[in-house]
Amino acid sequence: MKIIKQMSGVVLLLASVGLIAIVAVVAFPGSGEVRQPIAFNHKKHFENNVSCAVCHQFYDKSAKAGIAGVEVCKRCHEDVLYISSEKQKLLHFVNAREEIPWQQVYEVPEHVLFSHKRHVVAGRLECSQCHGDVTQIVGPITTQAVKLDMDGCIDCHRTAYANPNECLMCHR
Repeated sequence: MKIIKQMSGVVLLLASVGLIAIVAVVAFPGSGEVRQPIAFNHKKHFENNVSCAVCHQFYDKSAKAGIAGVEVCKRCHEDVLYISSEKQKLLHFVNAREEIPWQQVYEVPEHVLFSHKRHVVAGRLECSQCHGDVTQIVGPITTQAVKLDMDGCIDCHRTAYANPNECLMCHR
């Protein structure tokens, strides 16, 4: 009987920890660090005059900025002059004809309407205002440079005189 009580206590403890973890993930999407499959070097690409639009081709045309498919990477990296561990990873995806499983870092909750096009074209925001100076990032982006939460959005809208009190502009 004592063993059963101890086991039920362990099960209750594990269930509680699991529930807390689920609540944290649901309440704060995108707030943790993600692991990227390749250590993409933004700084090196910027220094080689690769614009943001090459990899994020929909940033000014759609709600989502998009991410480059392996075919875009292949254009420059299929014939490489030197092999690094990261280029080997890329070549694996190229040769296997698989997309790179990039992990999304910036997420907004489902009930929030966010459009890159609206912010970049109509709002005239630079990428760095939300994403930080990615031109200086040597390793992969694994965390948000600017925390995306309601207070941050309202502050930015207030500063830009973009009517932060019109709830239905941003919420479903």
